[in-house]
Amino acid sequence: MHPIARSIRYGFTGTEYDKYLKFINRWLGGGQRRIYMDPFAIHVPPDILDAAYVERPEVEEQIYKSGNRVIVGAKGSGKTALWQRSRPVTKDLSGRDVVFLRMSPEVVAADCLARHHWDGKKAKILIHDTECLSEHSLIHLIDTLQQWHNQTSGRLNFIVFANRERKASIQELDYVKQGALDIYDLPAWNESELRALLGQRLAAWSNGFIDYQGFKEPQKHPGITNPSKLYRLLENFDQFNSNENLIAVFVDQRIALWRNELPQPSGTKTNRICQTIDYLWRRENKKGENGLILFLYVLLDSTDPEDRRAQQLGELIQDLESEWHPPSSATEVSSPDYTLNWAEQIPNLGDKDTRQDFISTIIKGVVNVAPDQGPIHALNLARGFIAACAGCWPQYRPPLGIAHLNALVSIYW
Repeated sequence: MHPIARSIRYGFTGTEYDKYLKFINRWLGGGQRRIYMDPFAIHVPPDILDAAYVERPEVEEQIYKSGNRVIVGAKGSGKTALWQRSRPVTKDLSGRDVVFLRMSPEVVAADCLARHHWDGKKAKILIHDTECLSEHSLIHLIDTLQQWHNQTSGRLNFIVFANRERKASIQELDYVKQGALDIYDLPAWNESELRALLGQRLAAWSNGFIDYQGFKEPQKHPGITNPSKLYRLLENFDQFNSNENLIAVFVDQRIALWRNELPQPSGTKTNRICQTIDYLWRRENKKGENGLILFLYVLLDSTDPEDRRAQQLGELIQDLESEWHPPSSATEVSSPDYTLNWAEQIPNLGDKDTRQDFISTIIKGVVNVAPDQGPIHALNLARGFIAACAGCWPQYRPPLGIAHLNALVSIYW
């Protein structure tokens, strides 16, 4: 394998990575602060996963649908991101509790899985990281899960994530041939999805990593004008009687992304209400919608319209919506729109045509060879192109032209 291809695929050398990060500082950080994060890294921290995730409704539907299935995909096709992004889901469309499990050889045995991840209720288990299993162990796992499903009269459902290379063996299972077990093959990524992936990585990095590392002042949100009115109303809701009752509200997809970080104080109902208000008022989703306001909408939808509390919730929502104003861009440097041609601002590109074709060269270089592994290769090529702009390799001294980029694609494959 060519040394440059090895660096792009499996990781830069120490010298290359230092140059790469310095270039990232110059390009995205203005050289004013030290950046230690790689916007095109394969894996992203949970803090920015929601912002970096590219929605694929047909794929995500497989998580919510009832029934048992094996989701297969090539390495780098997005299985891990799909599993991680689904973590806030607590129930599927049939009302089953959803349990997420990372596989390891130690938990293959049926009694171990049953003991730790199923308590007899209606449930769906989502199992990831099956790459650590031999083909025989994977087949045994699926067979065991299907037996549980049958023995529990369908109360236990499951989804297993597996590499596509195991698909042929899975198809030989009687359960598959009889139609009792589905196999869903992750579809190939198209050009627009890969373009969105790269753009959203940069946007998530800009708005997430920099905040996370303390490089940027935190957003300052306005206070609530009449908090006591809100406290008094929420005291009338049983959802605040316990942490468990409150967490159950966050099955609603409008607020599910905040479920795992929700404060769980020990103490009085009032303390639980205060901490929940404080936490949600300082949260917003990537659409700019406020977490507390969305939470109140969820409570409103679950309250009888004839109940006096429904009218009070509606009034409070109107008051809070008039008070909620995300920080004005007039007082801050606005973030670039990375969904557009973010290559326009990259230093060390030779001419306008190279800037214009930078992203499309990455995308076509992936789609023409391995669209089913689109994410991993698009991110790798983006890192490789940026590293070349940083002067990591003497063979590709900046400024770079389109011929240099095409040569890198050829070396990569």
